[in-house]
Amino acid sequence: MMTNLMNRAAQVARNVSRFAAPALVLGLVLVSQVQARINYPSGPAGRLERSIDNILIKERADILLQNRLVTQQNQVNSRIGVLQQQLAEATDPAVIAALQRQIAQQESRFVTLQGQITRNAAVLRRNLDVLNPQKDRLIGLLSRLPRPRNQLTQFITAARLQENIYAAIMRAFLGRRPLSPVFVGGF
Repeated sequence: MMTNLMNRAAQVARNVSRFAAPALVLGLVLVSQVQARINYPSGPAGRLERSIDNILIKERADILLQNRLVTQQNQVNSRIGVLQQQLAEATDPAVIAALQRQIAQQESRFVTLQGQITRNAAVLRRNLDVLNPQKDRLIGLLSRLPRPRNQLTQFITAARLQENIYAAIMRAFLGRRPLSPVFVGGF
């Protein structure tokens, strides 16, 4: 029984470690970004820049939500493992019943979080399939405008860099296999 728990713990650790790199990138991106008011140029350039920024802001919010949900699910999964270990060692019927209730509550929370993760993954997929091509089209229109050339070039470079980072993070979330709660045989 202890071997099964250790094998399951090792599997969970591998799943979490595969996910840690995209989460680290996300953290670095968000910490490095300065949230400041942007002075958009007047006319069509300003409208296009604002539209592109709005798409990037939406994608960032969706990524942050997914990161929060996955982090919570990992915490719940860890808690289930701890509770099941305590259950395996418990002998008092009252303690066993209390631990079983706690495990059931945590498993219910785990399933709820998985549903939220799945729904938000559909949003991330839509971001990649619909919003990114729309953003690329807007960037193409922006690149054809004559003025203010230097600002447009800088904006386009920054927007493409941000888009590439967000797309990589969204793909990492979408490629993540769902966790299943830790189960100890016999319970």
